[in-house]
Amino acid sequence: ERNQMKKLPSKIKIGGMDYKVLYPYEFEDDSSVSTGLHEAGTNLIKISEYEDGIKRHPHKILETFIHEIVHAVDFVYVKYELSEKFVTIFSKGLTGVLLNNNLKLSERGYQLVKKVKIGGYEYKVIYPYKFRDTGSFLTSDLNNATFIIRIAKEDFDSTYIKANLLYCVSVGIFSTYFFNSVEDEYEDCEINWKSFSQGLFQVIVDNKLEKLFDDWRVR
Repeated sequence: ERNQMKKLPSKIKIGGMDYKVLYPYEFEDDSSVSTGLHEAGTNLIKISEYEDGIKRHPHKILETFIHEIVHAVDFVYVKYELSEKFVTIFSKGLTGVLLNNNLKLSERGYQLVKKVKIGGYEYKVIYPYKFRDTGSFLTSDLNNATFIIRIAKEDFDSTYIKANLLYCVSVGIFSTYFFNSVEDEYEDCEINWKSFSQGLFQVIVDNKLEKLFDDWRVR
């Protein structure tokens, strides 16, 4: 299964933009880029099948694909200010989540998964959860001390609820894979976590990336 070249989508929609995906793409030998590139001005995402002349594992290709998608989400939904360090580490975490879980983000209905694996941890998802009146409109949260994700139902649309799940997962990825606290990195990069995770949700759902990961998964 590893020897058969799998396909990436030729186009993906990110916000109101259509990106063309060039895969497999061969970078020039003297290029500083060897595995992947996001070109904001031309709406291109280029992904190589090889690195230093060696054919890469399918999961590494997926990681590069997610890496360039994160750059694109940053460009379209945020401020295009995320550091390369952030994008590299976060993409590794998100690739792992998509390979190790079926979050069922594209499925209709209000049913959520009961557990989510993030790195070496397993988070319990409590849904529907009734938040006490804290004076703020709290609809979800994640606790890294107890490995619990809580999601409110209220009268929300099911897609909003699943977007909230991905928001918590995104924060969980960050707190798991980064040495600094989420708050410190938030200040450093000025990340709007809601906008960022909403962008990821749109890309994953509209482009059926969970199915893509299932097709590419090496069992």
